[in-house]
Amino acid sequence: MITISDRIETRVDVGADWLFRQLCDPAQIVACVPGATLTRQLGADRFEARMTVRLGALALGYAGQGLLVASGRGTRRLTMMVRGADLLRTTSADAWLIAAVEQDGTGALVRARMRLDLSGGAARLSKRLVEAVACRLIEQTTERMRSRFARLCVP
Repeated sequence: MITISDRIETRVDVGADWLFRQLCDPAQIVACVPGATLTRQLGADRFEARMTVRLGALALGYAGQGLLVASGRGTRRLTMMVRGADLLRTTSADAWLIAAVEQDGTGALVRARMRLDLSGGAARLSKRLVEAVACRLIEQTTERMRSRFARLCVP
């Protein structure tokens, strides 16, 4: 098994309450992940999604289910868990995102921890390669979130 974890902190030029409401929508948060598509909403907090990860000419497809749980009033915290497998069922992937959104001047500050556990076929690849791809994916997701939500916010 390969485990990759990272912490991110990013500022988005929108209000914290508005941003938190957007992050509590599975369709909005999945749209920030490169190669990911929401395939079905199973309720307010449950969903199914697909994702394609490219390693040069090689493309790995994954499908799975997720759960997004938001905190009660006042704290602006959310947890998202996704469990899936590649389309051949040779690799399983479990991912977690725990995030807090705080007001930061006129914008919002997002502090998050992410963790990815891979087992099976992809775990047999070089850990260094998998880490490089995962780090790049996290960077791209963070940048997409920053630009997407700043663009969607209506002043």
